Amino acid sequence: MRNGLMWLATALSALSVGWVQSRSEAATLPEPARPPASCPVTQPPVPAFVPPQPYPSSAPYGGFWYGSDDLWTLLVRRGTWRSLPLDDAGYWQKTFWWRPGYSGSADPRPKLRVTGRRLDAQAPPFEGHRATNAHHRDFGGWAMLVGVDVPTHGCWEITGEYEGQQLSFVVWIAE
Repeated sequence: MRNGLMWLATALSALSVGWVQSRSEAATLPEPARPPASCPVTQPPVPAFVPPQPYPSSAPYGGFWYGSDDLWTLLVRRGTWRSLPLDDAGYWQKTFWWRPGYSGSADPRPKLRVTGRRLDAQAPPFEGHRATNAHHRDFGGWAMLVGVDVPTHGCWEITGEYEGQQLSFVVWIAE
């Protein structure tokens, strides 16, 4: 099982939510290939979701904020997670989640539950690892961090649940 401190160190060093291929590309996210039309990946909302203060109104790294004033996350514009590390458990990715007033120093192991289910074929569902915290000025302070092992490539609905709030999005996992 991955160590919570290792997660935090990885998250803070990458600051890319798993999307940046190298440190020289850290200013913007690479443009991934488009998912198939059969996968209804989550698109930026119109009008754009703007989190409450003190969080930044524009999402970092070329992504977009998605959610509500009670729970939100950071997503890639084209809805594809690509070039993810693959091991026996599946494709590994970090997911970041926000809630107003969340403090990682007060709650270093938030009770955020992240699950996933494949939409385009049969595959076992998954549950994310135990949540930890992350902090960076690009995020507007504290965020909740959950690593997930997605069993296969394909079209996946990812759902986060925290303190009575639920948020789902759809993403394409590229091979």
